[in-house]
Amino acid sequence: MGKQIQNENSPDELRKQAEEIVGKQGDVLPEKIETLLLSRVQTLIHELKVHQIELEMQNEELRQTQGDLLASKSRYFDLYNLAPVGYCTLDNEGIVLEVNLTAAKMLGVGRSVLTGKPLTRFILPEDQDIFYLYRKQISETDSIQVCELRMEHKKGTPIWTRFQTTRLEDHDGVTIYPCTIIDISDRKKVETDLLSALKVVKEKEVLLLEVHHRVKNNLQVICSLLSITSHRVIDQKMKDILTESYNRIRAIALVHDKIYGDSTVAAINLKEYVDSLVHDLYSAYSSSAKKIIFHTEIDSVTIPLSVAVPCGLILNEFISNSLKYAFPDNFKAVDDPGVFISTKILKDDNLLLSFRDNGIGLPHNYDISDSSSLGLYLIKILAVDQLNGKLTINSDNGTHYLITFNPWQKPSDAGTK
Repeated sequence: MGKQIQNENSPDELRKQAEEIVGKQGDVLPEKIETLLLSRVQTLIHELKVHQIELEMQNEELRQTQGDLLASKSRYFDLYNLAPVGYCTLDNEGIVLEVNLTAAKMLGVGRSVLTGKPLTRFILPEDQDIFYLYRKQISETDSIQVCELRMEHKKGTPIWTRFQTTRLEDHDGVTIYPCTIIDISDRKKVETDLLSALKVVKEKEVLLLEVHHRVKNNLQVICSLLSITSHRVIDQKMKDILTESYNRIRAIALVHDKIYGDSTVAAINLKEYVDSLVHDLYSAYSSSAKKIIFHTEIDSVTIPLSVAVPCGLILNEFISNSLKYAFPDNFKAVDDPGVFISTKILKDDNLLLSFRDNGIGLPHNYDISDSSSLGLYLIKILAVDQLNGKLTINSDNGTHYLITFNPWQKPSDAGTK
């Protein structure tokens, strides 16, 4: 503002304005001037008045300029000293040349305590090497450098700070190092707490993986006992019951095996699980399944353990029923007997599980609710009551099961009671 007035009121302009003011006031001659010529006196008086007005105008400009400087200084004080981050300037030796109130308050001291002192005096001994390498890095480059180190508060407590420094030259050509200092103690505390929490989670994951491993081994022992018993039993009906129990336990054990193998305790890959389950059941019923071709189109999605177990049991019943009953020896309706398993993610985040075979199909007007079959009863309990899903059965041209459910929603405990 002061510069603008000064530019407008140059010496010639001031002279002109003063001339105009004197012209308006008129030349008033003092009395008793008899020895001087009248014109000379008038000229001198005019010059004095013009000069007087010029001085008054210059004084006014100086007062305005001084006011502007004071206002600028006040704004600078607010911007620099009351900034939300600390500012300081260092020399080549790391001595504090200038520091703002924020930085001083950060350390709990006055500005005079910092000014003229080596900044290292306020840095924890353990982090002195960090600051030394930091200064060395700054001196070797013109770009802004950042580091994090601990400073010591007046009370003796450490403060985590983030330094951002560059190298400049002042108006005298002297190298200086302006720094910004930010208190990051809260952020560091959050990071420490997070790392501690992650460590605990990791330890629990290792423990859970060990639990899954032991559960899998125990289920394998049960499967082995069932298999041995089945070979020693003569009655075919009892053999079939033991085989069905073996396959059901094997379907559960496979879930734990996948979890332990993938080192993830939260979920398993649905496609990998279904492929393994199909392979195991196909091997178990190899004598009756040698002509049946499996077709799978499974999305590579992960499902939680709480959903994987009921899904595995449902698929076990679907596949077992198709392998045992869908294609009897006297059934010649299709040339290529097959089983078709697919999944599809719907728009509402539900999963559509489709299982179909082109075998003999279910009896006419078949009601799963009135079925005496344990396997079909399990399908209904697991699909509807535990997975909170919708089960649809169609027996045209084979048997077709459709189950719609949300795999990421916590299942109900109804089916496990």
